[in-house]
Amino acid sequence: MGTVHKVISEYNRLGAEALSTPGKGGRRNQYLTVEQEKAFLETLKRKAAQGEMATVAQIKQDYEKLVGQTVHKTTIYRLLKRHEWRKIVPRQSHPKANQQEQEVFKKTSNNKLKKS
Repeated sequence: MGTVHKVISEYNRLGAEALSTPGKGGRRNQYLTVEQEKAFLETLKRKAAQGEMATVAQIKQDYEKLVGQTVHKTTIYRLLKRHEWRKIVPRQSHPKANQQEQEVFKKTSNNKLKKS
């Protein structure tokens, strides 16, 4: 009932304009604008170009320094998803690798290098 009384009161004070609200959704409680987020992620791209791996923990720490307060880790995950970042991890070994052939190569390659 509170909402109904509030809407009627606003209508009585402001007229029909009181009924036109901005609507649902949007980022009303954001820490940074989308442009600021892009600039923040650019710094991470530069670090990655130099060979540094970015972890969520490190990104969270840098983000908290930038905004000046602590944030939950889901804030970072949503940030990365919003800018279409995804997890890329180097694989341990090639999926079609043959362990036996690799062992034979290791044994024979040392001999070939010594002969050269």
